[in-house]
Amino acid sequence: MILSARDRRALTIVGLGLVVLVTAYMLFFAGATTRTGLGASPRSANGSVQALPGQTPAAAKAPLLIFTGRDPFLPLILPSVQSSGPTVSPAGSPNSSPGQGSSTQIGGHTVVLDSIFTVNGVQKVQVEVDGHVYTVAPGGSFAGNFKLVSISGSCANFTFGDQAFSLCLSSNK
Repeated sequence: MILSARDRRALTIVGLGLVVLVTAYMLFFAGATTRTGLGASPRSANGSVQALPGQTPAAAKAPLLIFTGRDPFLPLILPSVQSSGPTVSPAGSPNSSPGQGSSTQIGGHTVVLDSIFTVNGVQKVQVEVDGHVYTVAPGGSFAGNFKLVSISGSCANFTFGDQAFSLCLSSNK
């Protein structure tokens, strides 16, 4: 089939028009529902945008945050000041030798359980940390990052930062 110059010109104009229409549709209308081309983020069944690996969707971009270095020798958990709750009172001055209860070394500190007793219906422990004696009720913090978690019989459960440990009273005391 031989085309005349007029027919070729008409087909060229119609072809270019279709290319322009398809491109305009893809750029302006198709992106609102099913953008899956280059640089687009696929959508999940509920309509939320999922980022491709290495991409962040425009709706989820957060403001630029500047992070600085952190001293690796500082504890991650710092003791909090509690206005209401168990109070901790250091008793006495540092001793030269630890008490007679069970002891452990944790975080470079020597911790010794001296006694477990009850005051006004509240169980408390007397514990030494590096020679300083503290009287603590369950839930109370003492000597920096130490916390008395619970008392069970003749044993007490403690935490130091995120490390848990238990001490029990010695039978020879």
